[in-house]
Amino acid sequence: MRNCTAVQRRRVYAHARTHRSVAVLRRDEGNGASGDASACCKVMADLMQTLQCSVTAAALALHREPRLLTVGRASLAQRVLALRAAAPRADLTRLCLICPRLLASPDEEIAYFTHTAAKMRAVLPGCEWLDLMAQEDPELLLCNVDAGLSGLTSLWTAQQLATMDAEEAALAIRALCGLPRKGVVPGWQR
Repeated sequence: MRNCTAVQRRRVYAHARTHRSVAVLRRDEGNGASGDASACCKVMADLMQTLQCSVTAAALALHREPRLLTVGRASLAQRVLALRAAAPRADLTRLCLICPRLLASPDEEIAYFTHTAAKMRAVLPGCEWLDLMAQEDPELLLCNVDAGLSGLTSLWTAQQLATMDAEEAALAIRALCGLPRKGVVPGWQR
């Protein structure tokens, strides 16, 4: 492995992560997924084509969310379109790689994500950072953020909110809602 180029090392790493995901699926027979390598390659190709991402990124998404092996191509495309409608200016590839469970989640979670994004746009008009916040902290839009939104509007003026940084706003919403900081996934709460 020492004489390999960086690209070759990444391919080997992606290949190893993919096979670990397949092994996890073979151990977990109750989820109804087929754990063979051809199904894994097909899903990786679908992910790379839909998200326009690299092999490594697709393998990492499969490793983080093995349920992606059970998602069909049409369902994957439908979820990506719904996420694009919820956050039109966000880097969709980054959003899906940060939170790949959105691609394998039930339709109710996607609907809740879209509903929360629309609610944020209505409460915080003129804030250009909403799509960036959805891109960098997609788990936040899966939580009940009503207390955080009302707290934001009571603490800051519309002009201050418009110039706020996306990371700062996400942290404030998390703090006002009593949610853990980013990286500590609270699960899906309503």
